[in-house]
Amino acid sequence: MVKRDNLTVFKENIINEVSRTLNVAQLCSVLRVSEDNKNVDLQPLALTSTGNIRPPLLNALVSRMVQNTIKKGDVAIVVFLDRNSEHFDGTTKEYVIANDRTHSINDSVVIGLL
Repeated sequence: MVKRDNLTVFKENIINEVSRTLNVAQLCSVLRVSEDNKNVDLQPLALTSTGNIRPPLLNALVSRMVQNTIKKGDVAIVVFLDRNSEHFDGTTKEYVIANDRTHSINDSVVIGLL
């Protein structure tokens, strides 16, 4: 049997915790589409590790690639931006980051549909 030292166990625990809490992408059901098709409310399909339903993602941005086709009931591929998008206005204009929030479910973007 391989002997593991405390530092190795500590590093593995840190890596597992970061991986478990880092938001990267989700599959979601589309609950609501805005009139201009630029924002949606979503329900993540994957349950939590305890089997609970995750909270909905509200007012997510929608990529232009799917704006003309997205509808309620679709399965969306959603990513979470590296940085806060609170001040993003949908144009190529640079924007100020409102805080140091990273990989938050509050900064979600629909990039595709299944």
